[in-house]
Amino acid sequence: MKSNPIDAPRRRFLCTLTGLGLGAVAIAPPAFTCLVTGVFPALPKGKKKGDTAETTAGMPLAKLTDLPADGTPVTATVEFDATDAWVTMQRTGAVFLRRDGEKVAAFQVECPHLKCTVNYDAAKKLFYCPCHRAEFNLDGTRVDGAKSHSPRDLDSLTVTVTDDTVYVKYEEFVENLSEKRAV
Repeated sequence: MKSNPIDAPRRRFLCTLTGLGLGAVAIAPPAFTCLVTGVFPALPKGKKKGDTAETTAGMPLAKLTDLPADGTPVTATVEFDATDAWVTMQRTGAVFLRRDGEKVAAFQVECPHLKCTVNYDAAKKLFYCPCHRAEFNLDGTRVDGAKSHSPRDLDSLTVTVTDDTVYVKYEEFVENLSEKRAV
């Protein structure tokens, strides 16, 4: 049987179309898997189930009556869940809590320069960073201002006092910038 010369382009078109269809079917599962594991976890997440007004106001860290009324800072440990694109892990941080009458201030214990742990020197009544000897007043301001290795004052945190409980909205900030920017 002799083939019609008009059928050859049609046959080639149908073979190409079939090959493209089979290729699309073969590549769809890996492409979908890459999309789900690579893109969707990096998208911003909404509120988690179980978030309440208390968690948005901050974490309860202390009782107001447990903080010294004379303004001596106290260190409080913070435990929180940190989520990167794929993994949620338990993290630990710390803050300084300082009471002045009924007002409470909270500061990150990490130096804004390179995130070294800041200490409180009771004799000098100052916060100091042992890494580069930056000093901060009790209100978190730099003692030596522009000459300090720290590019900004200690990072303050939002504090709410409700029913004798001190709530702190814990945040971490980008180091070595002159402006305070949350991570």
